[in-house]
Amino acid sequence: YRLANALAELILDSLLGSGGMVGPDAWNAAKRIEKRCEIEGWYDAACPAEWRMPPRDAVWVFDIRIPDLGRGRMGEVVRELNAEGIAARYGFAPMGWQKEYERCRHVANSIPSIANKAAAEVFYLPVIPGVTTPESCRQAFDTIRRVLRASS
Repeated sequence: YRLANALAELILDSLLGSGGMVGPDAWNAAKRIEKRCEIEGWYDAACPAEWRMPPRDAVWVFDIRIPDLGRGRMGEVVRELNAEGIAARYGFAPMGWQKEYERCRHVANSIPSIANKAAAEVFYLPVIPGVTTPESCRQAFDTIRRVLRASS
């Protein structure tokens, strides 16, 4: 999220001063990382190759990019996944789409940009909530395919 450097520094200092993970918390963190790796394996097995994004250090989501999806169809996919208990969400909104920059929107939207294209093609699936088994992961991708077929 966008934070001023000074604010981010204060937050990081407070986190570092909290004593870090010790004792049982360290074990819980290791278990969470192990579970994330397990779920990533399920996503890799169920996700079509053309929808996969390069891996990144976002431990809470799995990025999906469906070329030429469009914001409207993405909304249908995200709503249907949420209705099934899978906490999908939109990827991001480029600066030109944000309320603070509303007066610049006509310029931002008139220029073809990678950010505008990505915002209409990329959404996130959760790593943990709603995805607890390989079957629930496959269900997420089956839901996506179903919505895409219905809206074609």
